[in-house]
Amino acid sequence: MYRSRAEDLQWARNGVMVSVINGVTIPVVQKRIVDVGVENIDIIPLGADRVFIRSLSKVNVSTILNDAKDFFCSFFTNIVCWDKKVVLFQQGAWLRLYGILLLACMQ
Repeated sequence: MYRSRAEDLQWARNGVMVSVINGVTIPVVQKRIVDVGVENIDIIPLGADRVFIRSLSKVNVSTILNDAKDFFCSFFTNIVCWDKKVVLFQQGAWLRLYGILLLACMQ
C-alpha cells in the first residue's frame, strides 16, 4: 500500500481544485492569466474539466483567486481545497476513425 510523504500532502493541501467552464482549453486559460500579469500560479490538468491550481510564491493560492475573483470566475467554477476524496477518475480520449465519410461524422 502506498503512503504519501508528509511534504507531498502539504504540497497538495496548498492548492485548490477547480472546474474549467465552457470547454476552454488549459493553454488558453494559462495564456489569459499570464496576459493580465498573474504569473505566480501553476495550473495542472487532472483530466476532464478539472485542474489543480497551486501558488508558485509564498502567497496562498486562495488569496490570489479571491483578489481577482471576477476575473477567475470567468474561467473557473467549483473551487474546493484539495482532498483525495474529491478527485474523480475521469479521462477523455481521442478516437481516430478510418473509412467513415466526413459527412457521416458531422451529423
